[in-house]
Formats: sequence, C-alpha cells, structure tokens
Amino acid sequence: MADELAAAKDRFAALVREIDADVVVVIPVRSTADAFRISLTRGTSRRFLTLSEDDMLDLVEDERAAVRLQALLRDEIAAL
Repeated sequence: MADELAAAKDRFAALVREIDADVVVVIPVRSTADAFRISLTRGTSRRFLTLSEDDMLDLVEDERAAVRLQALLRDEIAAL
C-alpha cells in the first residue's frame, strides 16, 4: 500500500506541475480519517484540498480519475 500511495502522490504532484510549476504541493505522509489534506501554495497564497485515499489511489489506475482531478486542480490553482 505504501508503494501505491507513493506512486499516487507522485502522480498528483506531476498533475500540479503540468498546470503551474510555481505551485508548491505538500501532501501529508499519512492520511487522517482516510483522507489527505493537501496544501497548494504559490507565493503567499495557500489553498487546501481534501482528497480521499481511494481517490488518490485511483490516480495511478484510472486515467479518467486523473482527468477529473486535473479539472479540479485547475480551478484551485486559478484561485491562488
């Protein structure tokens, strides 16, 4: 499971870099209540995104999940 989560976190970070390389992503090492509270930061602006473990794992296995998350990330990053 740890390897799967590592791959999913790498995929998440790659999606953010594709949208805006200046955004810093902080993903917790462990989930809380089966969800990750992820920080997106650009300069002094910060947004938080909560993503379930299942959604995170789907990034590796399901390209449609990655496309849906990328749309969400575009909105969140635009709000920074």
